[in-house]
Amino acid sequence: MLLHAPKNGFFFVIDRESGEFISAKPIAGVNWATHYDETGRPVETPNADFRDGSRFIRPSPYGAHSWPPMSLHPKTGLVYLPVVDMGYVYGGDPEWKFQQGSWNTGLDMSVFETFGETEGENVESWGAYLLAWDPVRQREVWRHTHRTGFNGGTLSVGEDLLFEGSADGRFVAYRATDGKQLWESPVGTGAMAGPVTYEVDGEQYVAIAAGWGGSFGLSGGEAALLAGVRGGGRVLAWKLGGTAVVPPGKPPLGPVPAPAVRVAASEKELRRGSVLYHTQCSACHGPGAIGGGSAVPDLRYLDERQHGLFAETVLKGLHEPAGMPRFDDLLSTDDVRQIQAYVLQQAAKGHAAESAN
Repeated sequence: MLLHAPKNGFFFVIDRESGEFISAKPIAGVNWATHYDETGRPVETPNADFRDGSRFIRPSPYGAHSWPPMSLHPKTGLVYLPVVDMGYVYGGDPEWKFQQGSWNTGLDMSVFETFGETEGENVESWGAYLLAWDPVRQREVWRHTHRTGFNGGTLSVGEDLLFEGSADGRFVAYRATDGKQLWESPVGTGAMAGPVTYEVDGEQYVAIAAGWGGSFGLSGGEAALLAGVRGGGRVLAWKLGGTAVVPPGKPPLGPVPAPAVRVAASEKELRRGSVLYHTQCSACHGPGAIGGGSAVPDLRYLDERQHGLFAETVLKGLHEPAGMPRFDDLLSTDDVRQIQAYVLQQAAKGHAAESAN
């Protein structure tokens, strides 16, 4: 048998020799299809077609399960995988045209002007968990709820052991049969990769390459902030009886400061700044200008000096050696002013929300 959990929210069982479809059941919230029929084709809902308007669809483009590896335990017969139960606003832009060098999704980015302000479209409406799945009975056996999304791949070993790293900076051992936590160690950063085990001179080790990467490391947004740890790569290994102390990671960013400067902009310009930001910037800096503060900066924390260099950074490639490309072929000076005004507006909202708590 071939066992597969792709991004679309279903867990598939397929005959690995013939490719024949056997079954598919949802492992997270799915509203683009009701089920798969006996021929292996999805039975789609009207929600799957967003050509005539925006739809809030589950799963999000990040996927219910993405690249972090799942594992099959030979003793329990269960599959263990990290799941992100999250939706996304999909809406086609009827005026979209391919633009070389741009983030060409074809989506209408104006939907993000109010993203998070409607019930069912905010970070509180999603969840993440380590799932133990029975591929024969196609059902959940147990789950362990995580603090935020984008947790690590799994490793199944021994008689009844399961290892997984978490986005909030832990490496954990579980009892594979029922999910009871047996042990954990801090890692000082997020842990997304799958662990490995190896033996040296008869002594067994378990190791993980810790650190954020992929879409979460860039645009993790509120999910990354909820993790409570920042990025930074490291390789860590453990053994029974080990006494070494894991070095601490980078400290959290802390409260969003009051905006450092002011940029004059009308409501219309702020709306356009939002669309431009989500079209050109959000892939790295996060939806709503809320970044994880890891691989790339959370723009709401820019100080007065950095805002003074905003146009030079975006248009002239001031930080190009560090990976921030120049956008003078895609944006004008006025475009950049409107983007900056939008970022400052989001900084003000973030500061006000935290000051009220």
